[in-house]
Amino acid sequence: MKYLKFILEHIYMASISLIIALIISIILVYLSQRNKKIKKIILNLTTLTYAVPSLSFFSLMIPLTGLGKNSVIIVLVIYAQYILVRSFITMLDNFDKSMLLAANSMGLKEKTIFFKIKLPLLKNNILNAIRISLATIISIANIGAIINAGGIGVLIFSGLRTMSSFKILIGILLNALVYVLLILIVRIVFFVVLKVIKMKL
Repeated sequence: MKYLKFILEHIYMASISLIIALIISIILVYLSQRNKKIKKIILNLTTLTYAVPSLSFFSLMIPLTGLGKNSVIIVLVIYAQYILVRSFITMLDNFDKSMLLAANSMGLKEKTIFFKIKLPLLKNNILNAIRISLATIISIANIGAIINAGGIGVLIFSGLRTMSSFKILIGILLNALVYVLLILIVRIVFFVVLKVIKMKL
């Protein structure tokens, strides 16, 4: 039961962080595609925040949002932006220009081009970006145990304090389990969303 509690806490922090991070990253990428100056600012900011050590970031959040899960989720969302935003922007910037030119010459609207051409062709790259982001979120969430956020990190830090290799190993395996469970859910949701979008258009 103790391990189950750690797993559920970790799943909660990771899943909420990923959902919020995806929503924010989509907004930031949309803005970046409208203006090159905005794109440069967004890329620089995401790089700068990713360079801040996670433990320092957690410490900075304590006076603002206190101890616990909320502070951890905010930090995880910020860290995820570097991977998601940069990946999505790179995908769109490197998209086949001749294909876009052909679509525009056919009189297709920007919305149609994105959902019917770009999204289907970029779906594997998008999923890979989400996968890497999720792995980063799950990993950094362990450090949240230091500020009473719970999760699998409690077990790992307990193992470090007591020099218990068993606890550390269990913690590593539980992290892997959480990743496998969440990425499976992400894949299912992602392809269901794509199918719904295809049916709507």
